[in-house]
Amino acid sequence: MQLVLESLAFALRKLLKLTFVALVTVLVLCLVAIGIAVLAFVVLRALLTGRRPQVGATFTRFKQAAGPFQQGAWSAGAGRRPASADVVDVEATEVPSVRIEGR
Repeated sequence: MQLVLESLAFALRKLLKLTFVALVTVLVLCLVAIGIAVLAFVVLRALLTGRRPQVGATFTRFKQAAGPFQQGAWSAGAGRRPASADVVDVEATEVPSVRIEGR
């Protein structure tokens, strides 16, 4: 009886491993197919419109937008301007609040 159970457990382990290998293979093949489809779309679009793909421009825009948030930008005194020698005196006035009806 022990031999039958061990054989069954061995067969189930092999079947499970084979199933996982098959699923991973299908996943990889799907990702490759999607990549090929996207590449074909980009090439056909470039051929039909006569324009080169602007892949680098997208990453350049991301890099420019991330400029203020890059490492070191938040260090002490990074955003401060040097103190101005001119002193400006401002007269403060109170602004009356306006009540909006319906709120």
